[in-house]
Amino acid sequence: MGFFKKMFAEEPPKRWAVQIRGTLYRSGIVTVDRTFEVDDVQTASAFMGPDREEVLLDWLRQNYPGAKCEDPHQFGVNVWEIKQ
Repeated sequence: MGFFKKMFAEEPPKRWAVQIRGTLYRSGIVTVDRTFEVDDVQTASAFMGPDREEVLLDWLRQNYPGAKCEDPHQFGVNVWEIKQ
């Protein structure tokens, strides 16, 4: 019975941490070092997928309005699963 119990048991909701590091320019140099948690696997994987530069630029526009980022490759993005 233990095998079937594990097979059909609901897994606890997973959470992911996303860390973004880099520098922007807004009336001087602004250092970005933010870590935040997300519940959705699509959001976490968007920062690692083929359109990660667009996702990163959208996130920077929302969180740092008025800042300029010419090259998104200057930013490092780390994504990992949070153990509960």
